[in-house]
Amino acid sequence: RGICTTILHVHHNTDWCDVELAFAKKEAKRIGLGLVEKRIPRFDKSVSLESFWSKHRNAVFQDMDKPVLTGHILDDAIEWYLMSTCQGTVKLLNYQNRNVLRPLLGTRKSQIYKYAEYFDIKYLTDPTNEDQEFNLRNKVRHSLIPQTEAIFPGIATTVLRLIKDKESKLQTINRV
Repeated sequence: RGICTTILHVHHNTDWCDVELAFAKKEAKRIGLGLVEKRIPRFDKSVSLESFWSKHRNAVFQDMDKPVLTGHILDDAIEWYLMSTCQGTVKLLNYQNRNVLRPLLGTRKSQIYKYAEYFDIKYLTDPTNEDQEFNLRNKVRHSLIPQTEAIFPGIATTVLRLIKDKESKLQTINRV
């Protein structure tokens, strides 16, 4: 008896997602895993693109009847922390949010790249991630974070500590 693992692809109705889906199908077949495809609605301009996608992607995750493991990493947590702090509400990514688990939350992107290179793992990089005009997150990623890390080289350690402290408090509350 083993663990049954399936790949989940959430399609955001972009041409790039077609590329991602083809890649996911090929890799799922190559390694012998099932693939579940979910499509979110087309962007309706009711909120920012990032908020729209996040809301609908999270709805897909919450609708799954099994745990969902995401690839969120420490760099994502730093982005989220800085973006939310600069907008007046400090927010931290959690290791777990209902059925969504983020097992790589303490891992830096550079470590992921080294691992992929060492084991010759193929991966895709969304080209819009380099476009600072695409969304606020990219501006934070390419401008604010390098400056913040230059001034506060311990920011990653700080964010990770804050996440762990929050998780510890949640676990204490859940035990009571």
